[in-house]
Amino acid sequence: MRQYELMVILDPRKVDGDEAVGQMLDKIQGIITGDGGRVVNLDRWGRRRLAYEIGGTAEGYYVVLQFEAEPKTAAELARVLRITEGVLRHLIVRPYPVTRRARIAQAARRRAGATRAASAPAPAAKDVRGGETASDQDDHEVAFAEPEGGEAPGAENGEVVPEPATEEQA
Repeated sequence: MRQYELMVILDPRKVDGDEAVGQMLDKIQGIITGDGGRVVNLDRWGRRRLAYEIGGTAEGYYVVLQFEAEPKTAAELARVLRITEGVLRHLIVRPYPVTRRARIAQAARRRAGATRAASAPAPAAKDVRGGETASDQDDHEVAFAEPEGGEAPGAENGEVVPEPATEEQA
């Protein structure tokens, strides 16, 4: 069996009152359970304003139903809802499942982040005088060191690379 989610908007002019809505929902649940399916969750959103008018009505009664059923049952339910008077719109979808693999991968990412944080080296201590540590000075020397041989960066095979112009020269 597959999991499905149905959203149906009922016409409040034709399906007015809790009793009429209940009868429509009983009909929908009957189709699902009649073929061996199972209703997992039923959520009545109630009467809400539509984004645009449908058939001259500006409001609809929203219901969201989650169920498990065979694909032929979902197709039959869609067919019945299409021809049922009182149904403004309906949509049956298979929800994107949060798979077991996705949950395991997410937990692994959390563990890897915690491991990286635990194995990170401790920050270097500042010099007592408030200056940089020796390791900080070494990093600066490496970062700003001149290339060996005095050549400009990018000079290969004897090429002459012009130096960048300064503001005074421009």
